Amino acid sequence: MQVYAPRQIKYHKLISIGEWKVKLYLISKESSFSNMAVLPAAIAQLPLWLSEQNSFNAKHYHSAFLIVHEASEGIFYILSWWLDGYMLNTNIYLSKYDKPAVFTKISGDGLSSCIWELEVINHESKAWSKQVLQKYETPDFDAYFNTTFKTYM
Repeated sequence: MQVYAPRQIKYHKLISIGEWKVKLYLISKESSFSNMAVLPAAIAQLPLWLSEQNSFNAKHYHSAFLIVHEASEGIFYILSWWLDGYMLNTNIYLSKYDKPAVFTKISGDGLSSCIWELEVINHESKAWSKQVLQKYETPDFDAYFNTTFKTYM
């Protein structure tokens, strides 16, 4: 185990993929995210990743967020979307630094997000609750997509 140190967490941009909107966040163990070249390959995977079903397969809202995290083991891609209002579907992929466009799905056996990724997930949960769930009659999806995690380090 290593001593905990804050990592840079930064909202990058909103991506539209068909009917989907995806908030993109970047996390780095370094002082700033340095592998911008991995983003086009990850974004190109979004249609495939967003089409994956799970055993629950509940209604979703075409509302997702992707965390791209430069970590010691490689680059993690944590894709989550809201379903059935209150639940979060999450898949985790990994690419190695020497093969950044080769993605391996590593979730499904109990693996979850790390301490830094949970910062973003916590923010997204609060934003979803405030802008969508608490406004059930007239959910404000635009406000949700405009509510982003502030840079953290």
